[in-house]
This record gives sequence, structure tokens and C-alpha cells, in this order.
Amino acid sequence: MQRLTPTHWLIGGLILVKLIIHFATNTFYGLHRDEFLYVSEGEYLGWGYMEGPPMIAWLAKAAILLGKTSFTVRLLPALAGVLSILLVVRLVKHLGGSLSAQALAGLAVLFSPTMLGSNTLFQPVSFNQLGWLSLTYLLVRLYQTQNPRYWYGLGIVAGLGLLTKYSIAFWAVGLALSLLWAPNRKWLTTRHPYIALGIALLMFLPNFLWQVNHSWPLLAHMEELRATQLVNVKPINFIISQLQTQGAFLFVWLPGLIAPVLVKPMRSYAWLSVAYCSTLILLLFLSGKSYYLYGAYTSLFVLGALAWDHWLKQSRKTLVLGAVMVLFTVPLLPLAIPILPLDTMVKFGQFVRDDVGLVGPFRWEDGEMHDLRQDYADMHGWEEMVQNVAKHYHSLSPEEQAQTHLYGGSYGHAGAINFYREKYDLPEAHSFSASFVMWIPEEFPYTRQIQIDDNWQESSDFFAEFVFVDSNRHEWARDPGYIYDKAEPQIDIPPAWKELVRAEKAEFGF
Repeated sequence: MQRLTPTHWLIGGLILVKLIIHFATNTFYGLHRDEFLYVSEGEYLGWGYMEGPPMIAWLAKAAILLGKTSFTVRLLPALAGVLSILLVVRLVKHLGGSLSAQALAGLAVLFSPTMLGSNTLFQPVSFNQLGWLSLTYLLVRLYQTQNPRYWYGLGIVAGLGLLTKYSIAFWAVGLALSLLWAPNRKWLTTRHPYIALGIALLMFLPNFLWQVNHSWPLLAHMEELRATQLVNVKPINFIISQLQTQGAFLFVWLPGLIAPVLVKPMRSYAWLSVAYCSTLILLLFLSGKSYYLYGAYTSLFVLGALAWDHWLKQSRKTLVLGAVMVLFTVPLLPLAIPILPLDTMVKFGQFVRDDVGLVGPFRWEDGEMHDLRQDYADMHGWEEMVQNVAKHYHSLSPEEQAQTHLYGGSYGHAGAINFYREKYDLPEAHSFSASFVMWIPEEFPYTRQIQIDDNWQESSDFFAEFVFVDSNRHEWARDPGYIYDKAEPQIDIPPAWKELVRAEKAEFGF
């Protein structure tokens, strides 16, 4: 049996703290609107979805098998964060970093506000970040050991990454530039990198074919994002966000970015800095959201820890530096994870924004400043909305309920109803929003509809009776969630519904 080393104890301690943080906070606020979408996709497995690749749906299915609760849904991203800590500490050790350097890098990953925030939400982000780090880990080990088997690991990770989030291609291209470095150029004359590329493309092929067969919904989704959200992304705000979002650990990743130029023993890893810069430039050119780059920082934490280890001569001062950075970062953690009561969180946010001048976290996708982070606003009001729907639905007679259709104007509305529908004894809700259009049924006879929407409406094309029922009264919910009851059909519903569903699906080849 292998003896436990100080590195093992360090990794174990960091992981324990990581799990305590997430287990204590994961259910403090409700699920995010996007989490409802991804859990819904887990009920309808396939090779692709309107928003992206299928991995998040497969993971959602695993979470559902454990139980459809906020805790089980958010368990998997927390475990992705655990694996990130493991890989970062091991990578520093492989590169010759002292135990203090390993601790500095581990603390950076553990307390990084972006990592904590990402590992809180069940979204592709956490798993994408793990994929970026895994590529770096395998490539470094390849160059260290010159063992070609790492190429096959790179191919598998790249394939899984493409099935998780397409943006891993940005980092993969950046890392591929390392093959132009003189010591690494010899790999281009071997078959291994090309086999690795073939493995990745073969794994990605089913999703690619799915995109082709369904008229490239990815492009339609990206066009919608560009028109509604990315148009509000300004390069200066993107850069400022990168400098703000890691807290005091800016002083780990930034030295890590420049260290390969300043520290002679680290120059062989300058390609990691080039990978970061090239990915940054590409995202600026494409008007990408600031979080698209977050996966690169774990690699820079490794370089930064090694740089401080060199400058402080592998002394305990490196560990002390890490402890100081934790102390300066902890006050910012409420901006990363929901650890404060909501009213307190709002006051804290106003102080940070107005008095401290940290404005980035409060700029929403609409480009405007708000009193609460958008992610936190998106975690509130959903169960209250479902309660309001259930209250009205159960006020109907059993005969009326049997003929009632629940319709969500957005994936958040439909997803929230479906997440809580067993608790509130509700039928499945449908929507034409996002991937819900993929599984909405053509045959669905109904004579009454309860619709939830964020847009105020006055009438219906299908129904003569149109009544506003209720709305979301949660003070900090992002959207109003208007509830309408529509009855007394003025057209023949079944054929009209079938025609509408077919038209919506035909647009994407479903």
C-alpha cells in the first residue's frame, strides 16, 4: 500500500474544504433558469440540442437518477471542481513545484471566485473548464515524458470536450501552437497527433451529423446570442472582467502569464502563455462573453505558483502568500456563491459596486447595471411561480384539468414547472423556447391553456376568454412570470396546434 505523502494530505484537505463550501451553499438559493433547461434535456436524451452538445443532458440524466433535487443537480459541478483541484496540484508537483507552490495553486483554484461560481451551477461551464485543464495537464505530461500514449488521452479529452461545449476548440487551437516550439516540432513528423485529432473528430461526429440534419441550430442559437447579448459585450469590459474575477489570485495568474518570459527555467512552457493570449484575442474578435475564457486560468495558476516558488526560493513564504490572497479574496466570495440572505446580498452588492467600484458583476446581458448579480436574480421566483400555477390549476374541476395545457413562454417557465411538477401534482409543461421545441408533441388536444410568459398580453388568437391570473411577486426575480388562463376556443384547436408545432419544428429540421 502506497504511503500517504504531504501532497496527498494537501489534496485531501483542499477537496474537503471545497465540498464543505458547496454542500453548505448549493441549496441556499433556488435553481438558475438555465439549470431547469439542462435538467429538462436530461429527460430527452439525444446527440444534440439547440443550445449546444449533448454532454450536459447526459450528466443531467445521471443527476436525475440520484434524485431530482437542487442538491443532486449541483453535486456534479462541485465534483468537477474537485477534479480540477486534483489536476492542478498534481501538475505543479510534476513540474517540480514545492509543497508550498502546490498549496498556492490549490488555494487559487479552491477560492477563485470564478471557479466557485462555476462549480455552483449545473451548466456546461464547470465541465468545460475541467476539459481545458485536462488538455493542459496531458500536454504538459506528454512533453515531460515524451510518451506518445498521452496523445490518445488528448484525443479522448478533446472529443469529450467538444461534446460538452464547443468553445474548448479555442483552447485546443491555442495549445496546438505549442507544436511550433522547436523542442515539440518533432511530433508533427509522427502519426500520433493526427491519430489524436482523428479520435476527437470521430467522437464529435454524431453531434456534427445531428447539427447537419437539423439545419445547424447552433448557428441560429449563436445568431440569437449575438443579437440579444453579445452585441452588448464591449472589449474594455471584457478585459476589465478578466482582471477582476479572480479576486486577489490575480497576483497568481498574471505572474504566471508573464513568468515564462522572465524566468529562464520556465521558458519551455511559454506556449501556455501564448495559448492564453491567442484565445483572449480570438474571443475579443468574436465578442465572446467574459466567462468563455475562465477555463484558461487554472493553467495560469500552475505557472504562477511555479513563478512565486522560483522567486521566493521554494520557501514557506509561497504558502504565506497564498494565505494572504485567500484573506483578501474571501470578502468577495458572496459575489461568487450565494452565501448571504438575499436582502443582505443586495446591500453587499450595492456597497461593492458603488463604494468599492467593482461594477463588472452587476452588468447584466442587457448591458445595464443592476443591484443584484444576474445569476442570483435568475435563481429566484421560480418555485413561487409554479405555486401560483398550481393554485390556479387545482382550482379547476377535474374535467377542466384533463383538458388543460400548460405552456411556458420561455424554457425557464416550462423547465421550472416540470422540475416541480411532481411536488405540485401538475402535468408536463411545453414550450417553443430553446430545446423544448424538439420534444413538444404534435398531438395534444386541449380546450383550455394556462400560459406563463414575461410579456404582457391582452388577448389570444386561439381563445375567446383570456384572463390574467397572477404574476411573480418576488422582489428580486428577474422576470415577472405573468400567468394567463385561456378558455372557450374560437378555432378547432387540434389541427391548429399540429400546424403550429410542425411549422416551429420544420425550421430546425425536427
